[in-house]
Amino acid sequence: MIGAVPRRRHMTSSRQRRLAEAVVAMTGRLVGLAMEQHWAAVPQVLRERRGLLDDLEREPRHGAHQASCVAALRSAVAESERVLAQLKRSPGAPS
Repeated sequence: MIGAVPRRRHMTSSRQRRLAEAVVAMTGRLVGLAMEQHWAAVPQVLRERRGLLDDLEREPRHGAHQASCVAALRSAVAESERVLAQLKRSPGAPS
């Protein structure tokens, strides 16, 4: 069919998309907390973000692309947690 948009074999569910977007949004919230040095709120937000990522990982995945996207998000979350830990230990940050 001319002009037809090819269909993707396996679409990401709207729930998966919402979960991934929520993980990214929580990362933005963590950046804001770190910039404001509001370290007391960081542990709760980290727990919430980990919970969202765990929920996303429990969602059924269809194919290598979805699996690699979730793995990349997990890797980015781990890296941001390492950076937050370093920032918290830096001079000027409360213990």
